[in-house]
Amino acid sequence: AELQRTQRSVAEGEEKRRKFTDDQTRKVGQLRDEFNRWQDEGAGKIARSVLQEVEKDCSVITAKVERKVTELAGTITTSCHELAGRISALEVRTAEGAAAGK
Repeated sequence: AELQRTQRSVAEGEEKRRKFTDDQTRKVGQLRDEFNRWQDEGAGKIARSVLQEVEKDCSVITAKVERKVTELAGTITTSCHELAGRISALEVRTAEGAAAGK
């Protein structure tokens, strides 16, 4: 049960990362639309500069989030493997104890 909860937690983390990335992509798309409007109004240089800064900031934030999610997923996976090993060892000891008690 603990392993399933942990796996569910990893999946939820991946979903949150995917949602965050999708949100960032959507926001950049909105900014591109705004940039196009600004350009049409003659403020293209300012809009281009702002858009480049926002895209750079979004890229940095997204990379940080993805690194952290990957790091956490690795830690959780390692913990799951350790937990599975302990459960297997406990099952073996329980079976051995049951066999000895017969």
